[in-house]
Amino acid sequence: TFHCIKYDFLPDRIDHTRVGQYSASDQNEVTIEYHNSKPDAETVFFSGTTKPIKRGIECLLIFDQESERFKLEIVSDQTNVRHERPNPAKRRFFPNPNSPRLMPQAPAFRSSSPMELMET
Repeated sequence: TFHCIKYDFLPDRIDHTRVGQYSASDQNEVTIEYHNSKPDAETVFFSGTTKPIKRGIECLLIFDQESERFKLEIVSDQTNVRHERPNPAKRRFFPNPNSPRLMPQAPAFRSSSPMELMET
């Protein structure tokens, strides 16, 4: 299953070499945290909601370089998140071992509508 995450804005201070944390509640509320590229700086925080996509409507075409084949995958839901500005109480990254891990997009793949895909 694939999930699509759409960001309203991806700040340059995200550390692209480290994984982030994705947490979802029973009410379809989502939070995402990434490490900051500056040492001892607060984490980069996003919040939003997720909603299911009608089955068969959204798909991904993935090319496997090793087998040189294409694979069509269904996207099960879409998450829209907003960048949250830091509050006075600094946020720190405390990983939850049960949460899925996200790798931030490489800067070369940014677009006017940043998106990320996560496989579960």
